[in-house]
Amino acid sequence: MLSVSPHTIRAWERRYQVLTPRRSASRQRRYSPEDIAILLQVKRSVTRYGVSLKVAVKAAQGELTVPALDAPIERESTSSEVALGQAGGELVWRSVVDLIPQAIFVLDRTGRVVEANAAAAQVLAFPLERMVGRRLIDFVEPGARKRVRDLLQAAFGQPQGFEACLRQPRQDHRCWFVCRPFLHDRQVWVAVFAGHVQLMPVEPTLAHVGASDVR
Repeated sequence: MLSVSPHTIRAWERRYQVLTPRRSASRQRRYSPEDIAILLQVKRSVTRYGVSLKVAVKAAQGELTVPALDAPIERESTSSEVALGQAGGELVWRSVVDLIPQAIFVLDRTGRVVEANAAAAQVLAFPLERMVGRRLIDFVEPGARKRVRDLLQAAFGQPQGFEACLRQPRQDHRCWFVCRPFLHDRQVWVAVFAGHVQLMPVEPTLAHVGASDVR
């Protein structure tokens, strides 16, 4: 649900006393929706705003206020919040989205990832917990980045589709992207759906398909 390992969560509990989950009769940890919401807030404070774990935990526990975390202008809405807007429902939606085999990204106006599912991490060969805040074009073959950036910006006005080569460790892959703009909280975002990835044995190329060809 959090894309964080059990080892990491236990380290947070041990070092920062983020929470104390109840235990079953067999001594297994049991987390309530409220516990999960706190862990989710801690993770996002660290990955999106760059605050330390210690500060993130205190903010989640209400012991201090961090202006950057409360500023509505700077806050980046996630695809989960777009869909449901509540901590419990958000976590359910997060779990469902991660089951979808197709890679999904949500981009803001700067072209940075504000949300992605587990399949997206597999396509880009990049840890999901470190993906938020990264530019999608950074995962594209360098020679195609300018054109991809232009296409992604155009996607905020109308649907776009394009094929691009991804830079991955030791090999190049070609991926098909379909971009769809959507409106939330008076802001335009772009949902990017990545198709199947194929190994590219030859020099990478980029082909563009206009909005009228996207289905």
